[in-house]
Amino acid sequence: IWASPNCTVYNSTAYFNTEIGIYFVGENGTILENTAYSNGDSGFKISYINHEIIGNIAYSNTENGFRILELINSTMIQNTANGSVVGFYLDNLGNTNCSHNVAYDNSDSGFNIYNSDGSTFFNNSMINNTHGIHIEDSTELILLNNTLTNNGIYANGFEVDFMYHTVEHNSINGKKLGYFVSLTDSVIDGSQYGQVILVDCTNTNVTDLVAINATIGADIQFSSSCAIINSVSRYNSRYGFRIQDSVRCTVRDSIAEYNDYHGSFAFSSSESVFDNLTSRFNEMSGIYLFGAEESILVNNNASMNDQYGIYLRFSGYSSVIDNDILSNTDYGIYIYDSEVTSIISNGVLWNSEGLFIELSDSVSVLGNEFSFGQIGIRNSQSHSCSIENNIVTQNEQWGLYIDSADLTEIYNNTFTNNEDYGLYVYDSDNGVVENNTASQSINGFYLQNCINWTIFNNTAINNLDGFSFRFLNDSIAWNNTAEQNSNYGFNLLESFNVSLQHSRITNQGYTGILLMDTENCTIFNNLILENRFGIYVDADSYYNLLYYNKIGFNSQLNALDQGTENMWHNTSHGNYWSDLGSSSTYLIVGNAESVDLYPYHLDYAPITNHPDDISYELGSTGNSILWEVADSDLDSYEIYQDGSLIDSGQIVGDSVSIDVSGLEIGSYNFTLFVNDTSGMSSTDTVFVDVYDSTSPNINHPSDIEYELGASNNEFAWTGTDLDLASYTIYQDGGVIFSGIYSGQILTINVDGLSVGEYNFTVIILDGSGNSITDTVIVTVVDTTSPVVDSPADITYDEGETGYNITWQTDELDPARYIIFRNGSGIVIDDWDGDDIVIDVDGLSPGTYNYTLYLVDESDNEISDTIWVTVVDIDPPYVSSPEDKLIEYGTGGNRIVWFVSDTNLDTFTIYRNVSLVASGSVAGDNVTAYIDMLDEGVYNFTVTVVDTLGASTSDSVIVEVIDTSPPGVSDPSDISIELGSTGNITWMISGDYTRYRVYQNGSPIESGTTGVQIVVNFDILSVGDHNFTIMVYNEYDSARDTMFVFVHDNTPPTIDSPEDIEYLEGETGNFISWQPFDFAPDTFEIFLNASLIIDGKWDGSNISLNVDNLRPGTYIFELVVYDESGHSVQDSITVTVVPVGDIDPTSITTTTSTTTSTLPTNPQDNAPLFLGIGLGAGVVIGIVLIAVVVPLLKKRGP
Repeated sequence: IWASPNCTVYNSTAYFNTEIGIYFVGENGTILENTAYSNGDSGFKISYINHEIIGNIAYSNTENGFRILELINSTMIQNTANGSVVGFYLDNLGNTNCSHNVAYDNSDSGFNIYNSDGSTFFNNSMINNTHGIHIEDSTELILLNNTLTNNGIYANGFEVDFMYHTVEHNSINGKKLGYFVSLTDSVIDGSQYGQVILVDCTNTNVTDLVAINATIGADIQFSSSCAIINSVSRYNSRYGFRIQDSVRCTVRDSIAEYNDYHGSFAFSSSESVFDNLTSRFNEMSGIYLFGAEESILVNNNASMNDQYGIYLRFSGYSSVIDNDILSNTDYGIYIYDSEVTSIISNGVLWNSEGLFIELSDSVSVLGNEFSFGQIGIRNSQSHSCSIENNIVTQNEQWGLYIDSADLTEIYNNTFTNNEDYGLYVYDSDNGVVENNTASQSINGFYLQNCINWTIFNNTAINNLDGFSFRFLNDSIAWNNTAEQNSNYGFNLLESFNVSLQHSRITNQGYTGILLMDTENCTIFNNLILENRFGIYVDADSYYNLLYYNKIGFNSQLNALDQGTENMWHNTSHGNYWSDLGSSSTYLIVGNAESVDLYPYHLDYAPITNHPDDISYELGSTGNSILWEVADSDLDSYEIYQDGSLIDSGQIVGDSVSIDVSGLEIGSYNFTLFVNDTSGMSSTDTVFVDVYDSTSPNINHPSDIEYELGASNNEFAWTGTDLDLASYTIYQDGGVIFSGIYSGQILTINVDGLSVGEYNFTVIILDGSGNSITDTVIVTVVDTTSPVVDSPADITYDEGETGYNITWQTDELDPARYIIFRNGSGIVIDDWDGDDIVIDVDGLSPGTYNYTLYLVDESDNEISDTIWVTVVDIDPPYVSSPEDKLIEYGTGGNRIVWFVSDTNLDTFTIYRNVSLVASGSVAGDNVTAYIDMLDEGVYNFTVTVVDTLGASTSDSVIVEVIDTSPPGVSDPSDISIELGSTGNITWMISGDYTRYRVYQNGSPIESGTTGVQIVVNFDILSVGDHNFTIMVYNEYDSARDTMFVFVHDNTPPTIDSPEDIEYLEGETGNFISWQPFDFAPDTFEIFLNASLIIDGKWDGSNISLNVDNLRPGTYIFELVVYDESGHSVQDSITVTVVPVGDIDPTSITTTTSTTTSTLPTNPQDNAPLFLGIGLGAGVVIGIVLIAVVVPLLKKRGP
């Protein structure tokens, strides 16, 4: 229905249409009780103004049940939408009322309200939709008394004006729905609510919320310094918690889990804080920040989410600190385009990737653990980042992967058991790798296609390859350690101008240093021992310089050179060789035939391993340090503890050990000095940290319950520990005692508490900060009811004063009191334990029951009842209004009696003898409404009765008259054909006494009654006829005139008698014509075309005697005229047969009854008789006719 106003679609069904089931565009439409299902787009699509959409059903449509566009000033009531994407899609609504509708099982929204203003949603039900109500960019909506089940409100607006809605008295999952606007300095008890939304609030906290299946559990928008605290939000179709377009807002000590999008989401909200939030099992991210700069995420648990644990996007200058981020499907932490972000002290385990930094410069990653994923840390296209003091272990591919990220600094990290690479740097320049350890990977450190890197003081141990440099240029690697790697200690492949120096390269399974296709590199002052090959230079390596290296005891060759023009000295200094012997030069094995011209004999200091530093629990045993030592001429050792010698002796075997158990808490430095017989020595230091991680022990006193006012209630704590330090005792979170603790009994007396439950908690600390906590719950109960006396009953006369009831009371824990009068509460107030006094003056006569209920804080109660009787003997006062004369048919007529009495009760009103009203007197008057009375006189009597039975009556006479003139209708004039009959109908209104009807000024009818007066008229003459009616009543008259116009458009009619033939001399021959007209005028008779007679015609028949004609043939013609000049004619042939021409055998004798005759010949002078009418002939005139006597001729031959 397109552009069609005022249309109705009722009880129709539309289904299986490609797009729309019922499409209505127009105004003032009614869409009532229709059904639309299984349509390709929407069940109903309705637009424009003033529609009523009532009782329709839309289900299983592909997109929308109802798509409502630009609906203004309309109503949507009792419609149902289910099984579509959106139940009710409402776009550009204005001033429309939506009530008692139901939307359920829609995959997106029950109601989707977009760009709509000033509409009301009342008493609707939304069940099992993704969003119960989705509001976008709308203003001043009113949501009242709606019920949401397993879905909630999802509201958005690009500025705060689009969030100012009135949302009151709605429920969600059996709890209240809280929509708070412009609160300041407030605390909301979230336990009452199933969903909470804060809009434009300041310093407002929501506590103890439990929101389940609510779309968003708690939603903060356009607010500042607000917080969600100690709350739980789960199974929501969007987020557990959201902070949007706000500043300095917090989610703290809460749980967000099993939500369909993110556990917690901060959008365009700077300085957001997520603290101690558990966000897990969510379909997307645990915590997601988008455009939330300067935010802090601290001490959270973001685990087992289907995408990311923590995701920062466009949220720079933020900090992610001390969080547990476990078992997320994609990334533990994803930092995208968020510069100057800090990732500190997080545990990021069992995620697909631990940390992914993308397009985010100046990110600091400090002190975290990234383990058990595919990749521990990945940095892509993020420059000037720092990765420091992290533990990256047991990842299936890379521990740390740097891609296209310049100026990266990598310090003090541990990469262990990462399957492919400990550290992999690709296509990145100007970086630093310092003090890192990589072990048990295919490649410990791998740098490819990089320029200007510093690789300093790193350790690669137990890898397939220790350090691999491919296409590394203009870089330095110094003071690094490569030990016990299966293939290579250092592998330089296709690299240029790399300096490898001051490094320890020992015990590789294949080669200490491998140079492949490498040019202009410097290998300087490295210790290269006990590998298979010390240094291996392949055939494609050129112009490399190798000197001052200590190369020895490599099992197959100390050095092999297959390259070209590689120098093994710097023209003054060569390398140290373990197999130099007595020669002054050293020939390098290989096709290059290189020679070290300045070799040195290698005598190296003893070699020691570096045992791991030790940490152990205070009091534990079996803690020792074992150094493994190696040298061809080992001699003695010395062990120092914090600089003091504690052990020394000759080295026996290949190890030195010391037991370090029994130390006090603290950190200790144990240093070994090993000497050989050549006077060379080496040293190694192991740090021992003795800690106390064991909490003290404490007894557990039983909880206490005692009666309010009881005494001698106490309990005692005793703690034990090797290193006791202090204690603090709290009552309900507040400190009540604290001090140094050395094991004494802590006795707590808890007498004198008020009714309630109290939490007494002790915390005992040892010297290491380990603590033990115990809590005793003290419950003070009050099972004793209050005490109250029972004052005497009271009786007084109406109007007396000075009367009150005083109840004397006693109670330790008073709460409140209620005073009822005759069963209705008249005082509800807090009770402080004082006596209760109530004034009972000013009562109306009667008997009153005053009951006091006293309630203490434990809901113990007691009651007492006092009777107050007030006496009154005066009857009610009733005013006496004047009698009334009212016009019949007028409105607003009433009688008002003013009444007064201290104890008014009921009234009755009678009209004559009929009861017309009764009830309780309310206020100071009683009113009788006297409209709609017929003409006449009425007696209205009121009777007012008070509660003591006294009564007063008053009567008012009401006369109803009708002074208005009667009304008469004005029927249309009538135009008729002459001869027609008809009637005229006048409708009479109002009272009247008689009427009279006139026709052309002459009265034709009169009467006295009748609402409808019908005047019949018979045949009227041609012309204009005036009909007038006059209607009279006592006060006035009315008239109406109408005309009947009579026309004559019809000529007269005439029959045509049979021609006549008779025998000469016969008589009784007549011509009888029957002409007719309603307005006859004249006639003419012609004989053989000659006028023989004319005259006035009154409409009767015309008869002509044609006897006595002579033989011959005669033509008689009659012409008649009406008053309008119309005429008609008829001709009759009369044949007179002579006697002689007749066959005598054929003559038949007839008897004639006609006595009028004509002459035997038309030319004879004989009278002509003309009969007009049905009777005897009438002589009209005498015509002289010439007589012609023909010869009688005999028939025959």
